[in-house]
Amino acid sequence: MTEWRAEDLIRRIKVEETPERYVDRHKAFDLAINALEEIQQYRAIGTVKEIQNMKNEEDILKFYYCESEDEYYIGKRIDTMYYAKYSKTGFTWCMSRYLPWGEHVVDPNTLWKEHTYPSEPKEIPFFEWLQGFIKKECLGTIEECRLATEKQKPKIADIWGDGYDNDGNLVYDTYECPNCGATYELGYQDYKYCPECGQAIDWS
Repeated sequence: MTEWRAEDLIRRIKVEETPERYVDRHKAFDLAINALEEIQQYRAIGTVKEIQNMKNEEDILKFYYCESEDEYYIGKRIDTMYYAKYSKTGFTWCMSRYLPWGEHVVDPNTLWKEHTYPSEPKEIPFFEWLQGFIKKECLGTIEECRLATEKQKPKIADIWGDGYDNDGNLVYDTYECPNCGATYELGYQDYKYCPECGQAIDWS
């Protein structure tokens, strides 16, 4: 899976209207989409032949995991920095590739006085990086993202009645979510998305 395919997967999860409880999750999806878009900008690999012609392997965008920080980095030489981590403002190149990884350094002459360096980031395959990134930043797994995508396909609710009007006619005043079975009052709680599970409801 490429970052372009991954971006499309996450983008299809987002919808125009969701229950309030899903707002933070969709903000996280925005963050993931922005991250993947920025990765595309930094990946200037091109063809296999262009890769073979590269004189410096640090010019090739790679993907890393830092165990001590539980962070997912990208790596590519940018000025004097190599590792970048993601925040809401985008990727920030913040670490050299050559640091005393894992060491605790004490230096009274510095502002920080003492500092423990993180463990050395380990290169991992892109799909493994993507799974970890989504789990950490989007609060879910690839499978959860797939299921969330499926819920955005509108399904027709089951409508039924449990009472009669003054003329003895059955009153259809209740509907049931086609995904989780939660029930709501027809005409008063006509949600576009089930508040319980987020399933899109087809009212056409």
